[in-house]
Amino acid sequence: MTVLAFSNSKPASAAAGYAGAVTTVLIWAAWILATRHSVATQLGTIDIGLLRYGVPALVLAPVWLKIGLLPKGVPLAPLAMMVAGAGAVFFQLTTSAIHSTPAAAAGILLGGSMPLAAALIGVVVFRERPDTARWIGLAAIVTGMIILLAHSLSGTVLPWSSFVLLPSGAVLWAGYTHAYRRSGLTAIQQAR
Repeated sequence: MTVLAFSNSKPASAAAGYAGAVTTVLIWAAWILATRHSVATQLGTIDIGLLRYGVPALVLAPVWLKIGLLPKGVPLAPLAMMVAGAGAVFFQLTTSAIHSTPAAAAGILLGGSMPLAAALIGVVVFRERPDTARWIGLAAIVTGMIILLAHSLSGTVLPWSSFVLLPSGAVLWAGYTHAYRRSGLTAIQQAR
Protein backbone atom coordinates (compact mmCIF):
# COMPACT_ATOMS: atom_id res chain seq x y z
CA MET A 1 0.00 0.00 0.00
CA THR A 2 1.38 3.38 -0.99
CA VAL A 3 0.95 6.27 1.40
CA LEU A 4 1.33 9.76 0.04
CA ALA A 5 3.15 12.12 2.34
CA PHE A 6 3.68 15.83 1.95
CA SER A 7 6.88 17.46 3.14
CA ASN A 8 4.85 20.34 4.60
CA SER A 9 1.21 21.22 4.98
CA LYS A 10 1.15 23.92 2.30
CA PRO A 11 0.67 21.59 -0.72
CA ALA A 12 -2.02 19.62 1.12
CA SER A 13 -3.92 22.75 2.10
CA ALA A 14 -3.51 24.26 -1.36
CA ALA A 15 -4.77 21.04 -2.95
CA ALA A 16 -7.71 20.95 -0.55
CA GLY A 17 -8.43 24.59 -1.35
CA TYR A 18 -8.43 23.98 -5.10
CA ALA A 19 -10.60 20.88 -4.67
CA GLY A 20 -13.03 22.87 -2.55
CA ALA A 21 -13.16 25.68 -5.10
CA VAL A 22 -13.83 23.27 -7.99
CA THR A 23 -16.49 21.45 -5.97
CA THR A 24 -18.19 24.73 -5.07
CA VAL A 25 -18.27 25.89 -8.69
CA LEU A 26 -19.69 22.53 -9.81
CA ILE A 27 -22.40 22.58 -7.12
CA TRP A 28 -23.49 26.13 -7.94
CA ALA A 29 -23.38 25.54 -11.70
CA ALA A 30 -25.40 22.34 -11.35
CA TRP A 31 -27.93 24.12 -9.13
CA ILE A 32 -28.42 26.96 -11.63
CA LEU A 33 -28.68 24.56 -14.58
CA ALA A 34 -31.11 22.25 -12.76
CA THR A 35 -33.22 25.18 -11.62
CA ARG A 36 -33.27 26.64 -15.12
CA HIS A 37 -34.19 23.21 -16.53
CA SER A 38 -37.09 22.91 -14.08
CA VAL A 39 -38.96 25.49 -16.18
CA ALA A 40 -39.74 22.64 -18.60
CA THR A 41 -41.34 20.58 -15.82
CA GLN A 42 -44.58 20.91 -13.92
CA LEU A 43 -42.68 21.68 -10.72
CA GLY A 44 -43.14 25.19 -9.38
CA THR A 45 -40.65 27.11 -7.28
CA ILE A 46 -42.36 25.98 -4.07
CA ASP A 47 -42.19 22.32 -5.18
CA ILE A 48 -38.49 22.69 -5.97
CA GLY A 49 -37.95 24.44 -2.64
CA LEU A 50 -39.61 21.61 -0.77
CA LEU A 51 -37.31 19.14 -2.50
CA ARG A 52 -34.29 21.35 -1.85
CA TYR A 53 -34.95 21.83 1.86
CA GLY A 54 -37.17 18.85 2.71
CA VAL A 55 -34.70 16.12 1.77
CA PRO A 56 -31.78 17.65 3.73
CA ALA A 57 -34.12 18.28 6.70
CA LEU A 58 -35.00 14.58 6.76
CA VAL A 59 -31.37 13.53 6.39
CA LEU A 60 -30.27 15.89 9.17
CA ALA A 61 -33.25 15.12 11.43
CA PRO A 62 -31.17 12.93 13.77
CA VAL A 63 -28.75 15.84 14.26
CA TRP A 64 -31.32 18.50 15.02
CA LEU A 65 -33.39 16.13 17.14
CA LYS A 66 -30.29 15.44 19.24
CA ILE A 67 -28.93 18.99 19.62
CA GLY A 68 -32.10 21.04 19.11
CA LEU A 69 -33.55 23.03 16.28
CA LEU A 70 -32.13 26.42 17.26
CA PRO A 71 -28.49 26.76 18.27
CA LYS A 72 -27.93 28.03 21.77
CA GLY A 73 -26.01 31.23 22.41
CA VAL A 74 -26.50 32.79 18.97
CA PRO A 75 -28.48 36.05 18.94
CA LEU A 76 -31.72 36.13 16.95
CA ALA A 77 -30.53 38.71 14.37
CA PRO A 78 -27.67 36.59 12.97
CA LEU A 79 -29.93 33.52 13.00
CA ALA A 80 -32.57 35.42 11.03
CA MET A 81 -29.92 36.58 8.55
CA MET A 82 -28.69 33.01 8.10
CA VAL A 83 -32.20 31.62 7.62
CA ALA A 84 -33.18 34.33 5.11
CA GLY A 85 -29.82 34.37 3.34
CA ALA A 86 -29.48 30.63 2.74
CA GLY A 87 -33.02 29.43 3.27
CA ALA A 88 -36.39 29.60 1.62
CA VAL A 89 -36.38 33.40 1.11
CA PHE A 90 -33.14 33.23 -0.87
CA PHE A 91 -34.27 30.14 -2.73
CA GLN A 92 -37.69 31.49 -3.78
CA LEU A 93 -36.25 34.85 -4.82
CA THR A 94 -33.46 33.41 -6.94
CA THR A 95 -35.44 30.48 -8.35
CA SER A 96 -38.21 32.73 -9.62
CA ALA A 97 -35.58 34.89 -11.37
CA ILE A 98 -33.61 31.93 -12.75
CA HIS A 99 -36.77 30.59 -14.38
CA SER A 100 -36.80 33.59 -16.72
CA THR A 101 -33.03 34.11 -17.07
CA PRO A 102 -30.63 32.14 -19.26
CA ALA A 103 -28.27 30.03 -17.13
CA ALA A 104 -25.15 31.91 -18.26
CA ALA A 105 -26.63 35.27 -17.29
CA ALA A 106 -27.94 33.86 -14.00
CA GLY A 107 -24.48 32.58 -13.18
CA ILE A 108 -22.99 36.02 -13.71
CA LEU A 109 -25.73 38.02 -12.02
CA LEU A 110 -26.00 35.75 -8.98
CA GLY A 111 -22.57 34.16 -8.65
CA GLY A 112 -20.79 37.33 -9.74
CA SER A 113 -22.79 39.53 -7.40
CA MET A 114 -22.14 37.39 -4.32
CA PRO A 115 -18.48 38.34 -3.74
CA LEU A 116 -19.29 41.94 -4.59
CA ALA A 117 -22.17 42.03 -2.10
CA ALA A 118 -20.09 40.28 0.57
CA ALA A 119 -17.26 42.77 0.11
CA LEU A 120 -19.61 45.77 0.22
CA ILE A 121 -21.32 44.50 3.38
CA GLY A 122 -17.89 43.90 4.90
CA VAL A 123 -16.71 47.42 4.07
CA VAL A 124 -19.91 49.30 4.96
CA VAL A 125 -21.18 47.33 7.95
CA PHE A 126 -18.07 45.72 9.46
CA ARG A 127 -15.44 48.30 8.41
CA GLU A 128 -13.28 45.71 6.65
CA ARG A 129 -10.54 47.03 4.37
CA PRO A 130 -9.90 44.92 1.25
CA ASP A 131 -6.41 44.96 -0.21
CA THR A 132 -5.62 46.21 -3.73
CA ALA A 133 -5.98 42.80 -5.36
CA ARG A 134 -9.50 42.44 -3.97
CA TRP A 135 -10.49 45.91 -5.16
CA ILE A 136 -9.24 44.99 -8.64
CA GLY A 137 -11.27 41.75 -8.51
CA LEU A 138 -14.38 43.65 -7.43
CA ALA A 139 -13.89 46.15 -10.25
CA ALA A 140 -13.64 43.22 -12.68
CA ILE A 141 -16.96 41.87 -11.36
CA VAL A 142 -18.66 45.23 -11.86
CA THR A 143 -17.16 45.52 -15.35
CA GLY A 144 -18.43 42.05 -16.26
CA MET A 145 -21.92 42.86 -15.05
CA ILE A 146 -21.93 46.11 -17.05
CA ILE A 147 -20.82 44.21 -20.17
CA LEU A 148 -23.62 41.69 -19.60
CA LEU A 149 -26.16 44.49 -19.18
CA ALA A 150 -24.93 46.22 -22.36
CA HIS A 151 -25.09 42.92 -24.25
CA SER A 152 -28.61 42.25 -23.04
CA LEU A 153 -29.77 45.68 -24.12
CA SER A 154 -28.25 45.22 -27.59
CA GLY A 155 -29.86 41.91 -28.43
CA THR A 156 -30.97 39.29 -25.97
CA VAL A 157 -33.29 41.05 -23.60
CA LEU A 158 -33.19 39.89 -20.01
CA PRO A 159 -36.21 40.60 -17.84
CA TRP A 160 -35.93 43.24 -15.11
CA SER A 161 -36.21 40.45 -12.54
CA SER A 162 -32.81 39.17 -13.63
CA PHE A 163 -31.14 42.45 -12.68
CA VAL A 164 -33.12 42.98 -9.46
CA LEU A 165 -33.86 39.58 -7.95
CA LEU A 166 -30.55 37.84 -8.62
CA PRO A 167 -28.36 40.60 -7.12
CA SER A 168 -30.89 40.82 -4.24
CA GLY A 169 -30.39 37.09 -3.70
CA ALA A 170 -26.63 37.72 -3.73
CA VAL A 171 -27.07 40.31 -0.97
CA LEU A 172 -29.07 37.79 1.07
CA TRP A 173 -26.37 35.15 0.60
CA ALA A 174 -23.64 37.66 1.49
CA GLY A 175 -25.55 38.54 4.67
CA TYR A 176 -25.74 34.84 5.44
CA THR A 177 -21.97 34.40 5.03
CA HIS A 178 -21.18 37.33 7.32
CA ALA A 179 -23.69 36.18 9.94
CA TYR A 180 -22.42 32.60 9.80
CA ARG A 181 -18.79 33.66 10.07
CA ARG A 182 -19.56 35.71 13.19
CA SER A 183 -21.96 33.18 14.76
CA GLY A 184 -19.33 30.71 15.94
CA LEU A 185 -21.45 27.78 14.73
CA THR A 186 -19.92 24.62 13.34
CA ALA A 187 -20.94 23.40 9.89
CA ILE A 188 -23.20 20.71 11.40
CA GLN A 189 -24.86 23.20 13.76
CA GLN A 190 -25.43 25.62 10.90
CA ALA A 191 -26.84 22.96 8.57
CA ARG A 192 -29.87 22.31 10.71
